[in-house]
Amino acid sequence: MMSGLVSWAGWVVAVAAGMWTQGWHENYSQAWYRAHQEGKPLLVVLEPGPARLGDTVAVAYGFQEPSAVPAGAAVAALLQKYVLCHIDTTTAYGQRMLREFKADSVPFVSIIDSTGKLQIFRRAGAMSEQQWEIALATYQDGRAHPAAAAQPTARLCRT
Repeated sequence: MMSGLVSWAGWVVAVAAGMWTQGWHENYSQAWYRAHQEGKPLLVVLEPGPARLGDTVAVAYGFQEPSAVPAGAAVAALLQKYVLCHIDTTTAYGQRMLREFKADSVPFVSIIDSTGKLQIFRRAGAMSEQQWEIALATYQDGRAHPAAAAQPTARLCRT
């Protein structure tokens, strides 16, 4: 019985790891390429440390997600409209990406338009679930919305 439980737990971990690679990318270039191929906007979350299991939307899908992303059902549904990228800023690669995105602090969130050319949303600091819902709903079509409150003019994405 114990061996069956251990192998079931191993299977769950393997499935979760496989879903991670299909869900959240850890490499910006790979995520950008996928977003470009699918014509979807790209959501990038920069935060210290690897993604954690159990705190977030992950529980609903069975895979890890960044801790900055809240666990609400509305957010989970909206995330499906995006290609997702989580970058651990404690690594050398993560530090480089912090500089590329000109992020003042972490967590930092950026949404790249569906063409891959414009950063249409950027925000440093924690966001409430309601703020996540608003941002994800506003930019789910992958286009800049100049009327969106508190957002800078869309700018060229040089990352």
